[in-house]
Amino acid sequence: LREVIDQASDGLEGRFTEVPLVEASIRHQLGVIHWQLENNDSAQAMFTRAAELRKEILGERAHDTLLSMEGLAQTLEEPGDEMLAKVVEIRREDFGPEDPATLRSRTAYARKIIRWSTRRRAAQWFRDNVEFSQALESELRALIDSHEEVFGKASLERFESIWVLADLYQQLSRPDDGI
Repeated sequence: LREVIDQASDGLEGRFTEVPLVEASIRHQLGVIHWQLENNDSAQAMFTRAAELRKEILGERAHDTLLSMEGLAQTLEEPGDEMLAKVVEIRREDFGPEDPATLRSRTAYARKIIRWSTRRRAAQWFRDNVEFSQALESELRALIDSHEEVFGKASLERFESIWVLADLYQQLSRPDDGI
């Protein structure tokens, strides 16, 4: 599968000059696949170009542009956190805090922060920064409630937020806390 995806990615350059939004859409989807296959370098390249094309044609605040920026941010280390924060901020301002895409971006941002801490073995950081940890916990609890209202009690989005909150509790050495 990886070989087929690599071939498709390599064959994109110059093929869609007349329809750049089609190229952006294909690049975005290939970025998702590369990311799922844990091929971050290729995912970054696909998301970067998709975001550039979409920003140039649709503007930075367009839904599809934000989607590609969010995908790119997922593949980056710490700078991705700033990009995700920007995506969340724009979505909140333009689409509202309860918009489904805003809710998904908020969850992605929380997940990214917790994954960063896990990679850095920074659980102590969460315990030392009680105020931040409490704010993140409150944000995740609010997300779980919002996901239930918007997507339903048994939605994948709600379960993902529950999973991210459980991850936070692991970092805080509170695995038995109720969700």
